[in-house]
Amino acid sequence: MISRNKYTTILSLAKATKKRVEVDAKQKKVQDAKKKKVPASPVSKKSKSTASRRRKELIDRVRAKGQKTIEEAFQEMANASAKKRQRTMLNRLLDMTDSISFMYMSSNKNVMYLGEVIATLKESLNIPISQNEIVEHLEHLSKIAPDWCTISYSLDQKKLMKINHSFPVKNVLALIEIELVRTAPKSAGQSQPPQ
Repeated sequence: MISRNKYTTILSLAKATKKRVEVDAKQKKVQDAKKKKVPASPVSKKSKSTASRRRKELIDRVRAKGQKTIEEAFQEMANASAKKRQRTMLNRLLDMTDSISFMYMSSNKNVMYLGEVIATLKESLNIPISQNEIVEHLEHLSKIAPDWCTISYSLDQKKLMKINHSFPVKNVLALIEIELVRTAPKSAGQSQPPQ
């Protein structure tokens, strides 16, 4: 996660770069006006062009470095946002897994249409969640615990969700917990768990 100080530094660097571009444009206008008024000798013209070229190269390097810093900061923010979203999904899956298991056990089925599962989950969950999010959660669950939950298509091209009752739910919850630990943010005192 990007710290507030780093974010403030990046913003101030971006503002300074923008201001420098504006100042450079003004200086160029002034220099162009001076060139029109006083014709310079060939020797001074060469030294001015060398100094001008160096200044322009330096400005370009500073701009490139500032742009790179800004891009890195935005990439870091995007990665932090994606990790937070994944952790939220995994935390929701802990609750959803129990609901799914209860739903299948109470109906005495091991295969149900995904639409039925979504409707029941939407009613049973205490959080506002869309159908698309539930589908995304269920697909992620089928990737985490493929031995317990699989999603496939029926002959009439409707999605089905199959649950393996012989695979214990506590093992599914353990797999989700492992995934949660794996995606946990790194702190200074902790090492990354093996993958």
